[in-house]
Amino acid sequence: YLLHVDAVHLPSRQVSPKEYKGGVVFFQGPHALPTTRLEERFGWNAAQFLDVGRSLGGVEVEQGDAAIALEAYPKLLIEVILWLGDEEFPPQIILTTPAALERYWALDGIWALLNVVTREFWRA
Repeated sequence: YLLHVDAVHLPSRQVSPKEYKGGVVFFQGPHALPTTRLEERFGWNAAQFLDVGRSLGGVEVEQGDAAIALEAYPKLLIEVILWLGDEEFPPQIILTTPAALERYWALDGIWALLNVVTREFWRA
């Protein structure tokens, strides 16, 4: 997969992986986006979320209630966006990837990358 990513041609626009062709069907059930553990851990604490993201080399970005952009590979950004929970809504983590990544990687490769990113976020 790494040999097939031309980071120069990846747009700066980030999208949910569900926006890729076939993404809505693929990213559910056993391939659901791996956000639950992060929502449980950080869903009420934006400061801790940002501290952990920065400890991984991430950069804070203006999204949601708090967000971190992590460079998974050179010029391949994964954004982890936190919407804090409150009395009305549960917390939510949104993951975004470059808009054209599915041209280079199959959806299962993107899913695997997101699993690695969220696992490292959880461990930090």
